[in-house]
Amino acid sequence: MTKKILNNWVPLTLGGLAAGGGLMVQAGVRNALQSMGLGQISVLGTLLLSMGLVGFILLLFVVGWAAHKRPQAVGSEGMVGRIGRVRGPFTADATSYTGLVHVFGALWQAQADEPLPGGTRVLVQQVDGLVLRVKKMD
Repeated sequence: MTKKILNNWVPLTLGGLAAGGGLMVQAGVRNALQSMGLGQISVLGTLLLSMGLVGFILLLFVVGWAAHKRPQAVGSEGMVGRIGRVRGPFTADATSYTGLVHVFGALWQAQADEPLPGGTRVLVQQVDGLVLRVKKMD
């Protein structure tokens, strides 16, 4: 029942609230400019300044929202799933093969279950401290 009421009333109130808010922003800008000693400001001038101010605030909101939605680029969560390239052949270690990989603009120590020749494309599966666990891309 509440959802139906909100669906019916929210679109109607948002237009009225936006119009009232716009008038208040315009009045505030006008009062602020007059209190600074700039004399009488036309209604059109304050309207343009208000629209510019609101547009700038909306732009900041949109840019912030877009940055918030981007995938994480740093830390172990940001490395998993990235694709890199082997720099030099992997050598046998006690339990696996180790070597260097170039991932996301940096060289990393890496481990794999199989020997990988230089230039092979690899996928980061896991991060353990400063060592990446990689597998060969098919």
